[in-house]
Amino acid sequence: RVLFRSKDSISDCKPIVEESFLISPAEYWAFTPNKKANMNLFPKSKEANYLEIKTLPSLPDDEGSIVICDAQKNIIDAFVYSDKMHLSFLKKTEGVSLERINLEWETQNSNNWQSASQNSGWATPTLPNSQSKNTTSNGTFSLEPLAITPNGDGNADFTILSYSVAKAGLVANIKLYDLSANEIYVLAKQVSLSRQGEFKWDGSDFLGNKARNGIYLVHIELFGQNGELEKYVLKVGVTE
Repeated sequence: RVLFRSKDSISDCKPIVEESFLISPAEYWAFTPNKKANMNLFPKSKEANYLEIKTLPSLPDDEGSIVICDAQKNIIDAFVYSDKMHLSFLKKTEGVSLERINLEWETQNSNNWQSASQNSGWATPTLPNSQSKNTTSNGTFSLEPLAITPNGDGNADFTILSYSVAKAGLVANIKLYDLSANEIYVLAKQVSLSRQGEFKWDGSDFLGNKARNGIYLVHIELFGQNGELEKYVLKVGVTE
């Protein structure tokens, strides 16, 4: 079942199917009130993987929430979204899907969501997300990719800073600087870290504009409960 939540209450419960329905691993399905219209908009999508639901309510573009639950209304997963989670360079987000980057990361983590790429037609119903990535950290901190081209084409539009620390509760400051030591963006300010996690940078500066092409330094400060300090520096490139 899919439920649409208003503030703190769950309402408007809509069963996806009335009978048992099996979705195999690595399969992608799209629920829509009009399969034909979606096939016209996204001709690369798989017609057989659309499931028509005539009474499926629409989701507002600016903000909203959706919950997946079982027949007893036990919540399986939930997501609260807003248009502020889209790529900051997009002038319009109408008709642009918000895509989950990694299925292993927390659903509500805002760093785990990104606008669909322009090359994909701004959405990929019945297909893998255009912005999906499987990023793992090989050290304490790692960036993937090391160079980004934030133009909305679905190829290296952003970088993921993954981390793994020895214990929870460390506090981090993460800032980006150009090679002239000008601070251009803050990824984290006095953020308490879990043992593992990630941050996303989409190439924007303080004003929401695309950073100039070049090399940028990611300065990381880790503070312990007893005042100990560790510092790390990584590099990331921005190109066209």
